[in-house]
Amino acid sequence: MNNPKKQTGKKSKKPWLILVGFVLMLLSALLIFLYGKNSTSDKKTDPGDPGDPGDPDPDPEDPAQDPELQEQKSYANDLVELFVKYGLSQKEGRYWVSVSAHETKGFTSSVFNTNKNLFGMKQPEERETTSIGQKGNYASYDSDEDSVKDLVLWIQAREFPKEHDSIRKLTSDMKAKGYFTDTYLNYTNGVLYYNKKLFNS
Repeated sequence: MNNPKKQTGKKSKKPWLILVGFVLMLLSALLIFLYGKNSTSDKKTDPGDPGDPGDPDPDPEDPAQDPELQEQKSYANDLVELFVKYGLSQKEGRYWVSVSAHETKGFTSSVFNTNKNLFGMKQPEERETTSIGQKGNYASYDSDEDSVKDLVLWIQAREFPKEHDSIRKLTSDMKAKGYFTDTYLNYTNGVLYYNKKLFNS
């Protein structure tokens, strides 16, 4: 009479053991899944991880991988060297190249392409110039170097400061000399934008 009771007790314990085991397996699987997801997420967001150099699909929004931007930066640095050649510091040269980029809408304007005019210069009437004559409403040049040299001649003729502590100071002095008709704020923000884009500063 006792044996059936013992067998009934064993049968009632088995479903609980199976259920507990099943729950533990589910929890283990969930923990493994969450741990794997977190480690993958950490790897993607780690700023110190240079990533796989053989990545066949680079981020298209990464400016460092934009060939057009890299070409613009290279061109901008070449122009800076021309300013250095004609007596300005590298820092001041970068400021003026940023002015040029703003004046020419990122080296794409028609005056830039047609006249090789980097700075929107009008045809001078009195001062010494490297311009080969007026084309449209602007001075035209044989080369980028002649355009840079003409700006340096403008600086000398106007007794314009050759060094500035900041772009804001440069554009303030330019505004005072009547170099541009736009508002100081708009013009300065445009120059600052290109300075950051071309020189990361």
